[in-house]
Amino acid sequence: MRIVTWNVRWVLERRWELLDRLQPDIAVIPEARHWARSGLPIPEPLSRPEIGGRLMEGDLLVEVRRGWRMARDETADATLERHIVVSVSGPAEFDLVALVARPDGSRQRRYLQRIEAIIDANRHRITAGRCLVVGDFNVEPRRGATDHRGEFVELIESMDLVSAYHVHTGEDFGEETRPTHHHVSGNDFHIDMCLLPAKLASTVRSVGVGDPGGSDHRPLIVDLDWDAAPLSD
Repeated sequence: MRIVTWNVRWVLERRWELLDRLQPDIAVIPEARHWARSGLPIPEPLSRPEIGGRLMEGDLLVEVRRGWRMARDETADATLERHIVVSVSGPAEFDLVALVARPDGSRQRRYLQRIEAIIDANRHRITAGRCLVVGDFNVEPRRGATDHRGEFVELIESMDLVSAYHVHTGEDFGEETRPTHHHVSGNDFHIDMCLLPAKLASTVRSVGVGDPGGSDHRPLIVDLDWDAAPLSD
């Protein structure tokens, strides 16, 4: 099963072909369209892979393909913006929490508060041990005066979650060699992630970071063995 998350910087209509080349089974696309066009469909090519389901919330898109299906979890907290909760079915069954962290006010602490709120609202799904949390977390984990890396790591560890990238590479948070975001300041950060239950860390087969394709983010590409065998409880 291939998971791709890629912040396409508002213009998915220009990046469909690049996304399709990555062959995701499940795609989580933050900033798929500009907020000013939230009521309009996203233009797409005439020829595209078979789509098993698509949901959009604001600028966040979730799409499943190639034999996978999904249904929105109607019990999810609808007051929290920019996150989508779905039940995924197909070769395996699990929950997916897709998100793009946006602060209510200023920067890093507010980003972390948004993530905390989304994770807390989905605590029962995550602790069940069959849930992915995927998207643009916007938490800058490098060390610095306003760094909240430790708080973020403590948060995901408290939920028995691990980052697929960090499990696969063995790199520490804040020491990533493959950034996913190039900031206007000229700095590079790793802020797009796929979190999975720690007990399933061994199912991470490969992790890659792709070409930005004109965005300021690079796609994170994660291959999991979740479709190779039933997930244990």
